[in-house]
Amino acid sequence: MLEPPWYWGAGLPEYPGPSAACERALRAARDQALRAPPVPDDRHGWLTRQQEMRDLYASAWRDDVPEEDREWAQAVRDCCTRHVNRRRRDAIAQSAYESYLQSSGEVFDGAPGRPWPNLSHHASEPWRAFADLVEDAPDGESEIETAEAAAREYWDTLYREAPPWNSDPDQAHWLAAVRAARAKAQADDGPPERAR
Repeated sequence: MLEPPWYWGAGLPEYPGPSAACERALRAARDQALRAPPVPDDRHGWLTRQQEMRDLYASAWRDDVPEEDREWAQAVRDCCTRHVNRRRRDAIAQSAYESYLQSSGEVFDGAPGRPWPNLSHHASEPWRAFADLVEDAPDGESEIETAEAAAREYWDTLYREAPPWNSDPDQAHWLAAVRAARAKAQADDGPPERAR
């Protein structure tokens, strides 16, 4: 991902350097164009500004960024990396959740499961913790051990006591969630952690 996400620039400090100044000028021109009445013949100008922004953001990923632009370039790279990692983490958590629901007949914790986009942050964050634990599981740990630890992590995130694992009727569903999380984490269909 070479371009920062849509929220880049909101509340950030004014970084020093010519690249940061160029970005501010391009953003100002874009914002002015958005506020002005539409000009049918200015599509070329809009496309040119968009390409200039893309080229500018691509320069932040170069190894030879000039000294005066390094602070700005690092901020761009950090923002892009965080955004990609957050999206990847969400995708793994969503895959685990949906696999659990598929295994359980769309029931979770005794109630009908809601679609992932309808979950609140409070309801989806434990699945992110679950996915993190699955990804960070030690090499050689069995699938059942990972499922038990990840299920415990899920309930701990909610500050609730996990059901005793040996008598948990949902073991098969937690295993399905672990398998889905591992498959999604290992799939090569997501954006790279750091693009160049």
